[in-house]
Amino acid sequence: MNRMRALIYYISLLICFTYVDSKIDVDELKCLVCEASIKELEGVLKSVDPSKKIDVGGYHLDKEGNYRSSKTISIAESETYLSEVMDTICDKMENYVRATSKSNGTLTLLNLLDSAGNMNFQMSEVDIIQDDDLNKSLPFY
Repeated sequence: MNRMRALIYYISLLICFTYVDSKIDVDELKCLVCEASIKELEGVLKSVDPSKKIDVGGYHLDKEGNYRSSKTISIAESETYLSEVMDTICDKMENYVRATSKSNGTLTLLNLLDSAGNMNFQMSEVDIIQDDDLNKSLPFY
C-alpha cells in the first residue's frame, strides 16, 4: 500500500515539478546526500529497542592460551547490524529529490515522504529541480 501511495505522489510530483535552470555543484550535492544519509541512519538507530543485545567477540585464544570471552552490546552498536542498516539507507535515498529553497535559493535535498508515509509538508517551501534521471542518481552519490 505504501508503494502505491508513493507511486501516486511521484506521478503527481511529475505533473507539478518546477523546472529550474541552474548548475548543481556536485561536491555540494555529495555533502547533502551524506548529511541526509546520516540523518536516515540516526533515525533507524534511534528506533532500535535498547533492550536488544547481541554477543560479539567470540571465543578466541589470547597470547597466553586463555580463552577471551565475548561481550554483550546493544544490537544498534554491532557491526553486523550497522552493515545491514547501511544497505537499506541507499534505498531510502530514492525518496529524495534535489530542490532549491524558495526563500534563499540554496540547494537542498527533500524527502518526498514524511515518517508516516505522507507527502512532506515542506514541499511548498522549495522548487523541485527536475533532472534527466528523475533524481535516481542520488543513491550513488
